[in-house]
Amino acid sequence: MVEEAVEEVLDLVKKEAEIWKANNADSDTFFDTLLDETSSNVSKPSQAAIEPSGTPTQQQDWSSVYECFENPQNLLRTGGGLSKAMQEMVLNAVSEMRRYYSRKVIDVLIKVTRTSLDTLRRRFILNTGPPPVFLLDAKLKIPSVIIWPPLEEVQEALITAGKHITGVAKGVAQWTGGETQVSGNKSIEHITGVAKGVAQ
Repeated sequence: MVEEAVEEVLDLVKKEAEIWKANNADSDTFFDTLLDETSSNVSKPSQAAIEPSGTPTQQQDWSSVYECFENPQNLLRTGGGLSKAMQEMVLNAVSEMRRYYSRKVIDVLIKVTRTSLDTLRRRFILNTGPPPVFLLDAKLKIPSVIIWPPLEEVQEALITAGKHITGVAKGVAQWTGGETQVSGNKSIEHITGVAKGVAQ
């Protein structure tokens, strides 16, 4: 979805460049080089864009990009097109956005899982309040006490409920852009680890 939006913006820029080139014949070389550089750089993302989300990357200075959004006519003033640093920054923008929103999804999944398990745990700690989740029947048969259903079945039901709660996170896809993501399983393991810590 993000890549489609970036591709659409690039297509619009190319179309407008062709229209502007048709109206201004003296700037043929500028837009020819600009269109050639854009089409060649879109097909091959930089190595920094391919890095997995788990590795720390250096924070980029986005002030020049903001300036281009504020004053787009400045792009036409440069003689040889965008600088290599600017092209690199634009190509890394999609991966940065994907990384940011993937992290947000993981944070929400951790919060939802933790809240669900906390709620389940609190329901079993309270002596009064909402109706019980399990009803146990205890009978005195001298010399022992019989509890129905057995505590093993109650514990098995709690474990199953916990597995269902933590299993929800496995069904949420991450933004990979069509590429296989190695760190996705680590995120699920992190969520499951947090959930187990809350359950204890």
